[in-house]
Amino acid sequence: MKKKNSDLRAIAPKIRQETAEWYENGFPSLNAGVTFVIESIPHLYQVALGEMRGMFTRGELNMILDVLNGHGALLAYSSPAGLVGQHITLSIVDSFKLYPGSYEDKWGIDDPKGFVDRLAQRSRWDLACLEIWAARFWEGDYDAPDAVDRHCAPLL
Repeated sequence: MKKKNSDLRAIAPKIRQETAEWYENGFPSLNAGVTFVIESIPHLYQVALGEMRGMFTRGELNMILDVLNGHGALLAYSSPAGLVGQHITLSIVDSFKLYPGSYEDKWGIDDPKGFVDRLAQRSRWDLACLEIWAARFWEGDYDAPDAVDRHCAPLL
């Protein structure tokens, strides 16, 4: 079923010249390329989360949310796109090193090394999706009584 024009929203993201040229050289137009990629990302994101379902414990997911609190704004407004997918593992490792035993106790993490190893085995895309997942939590309605439960459910 073809979408009506009223179903479409005009947006105006700003991109670097290098990025614009990448789209222009691979698609019929800059607009067509950007539209295709932007429309694809939510589906690909859901697929990635589905593939990671059951990989992390509730405590590990809570720790991800905890250590990435505030990263949403960083990712959205200041972080170069080339670093997406690299924050999460470094943040988890640093948290364990800087505060030995604290996160293990706080979130009931029995095997910090296993947690870090499972993160390290994920693709950069999967890690980027986890960063987006955490950012969506903090940029959303995180004050709702069941917000953490609802947000973690797709990954448990």
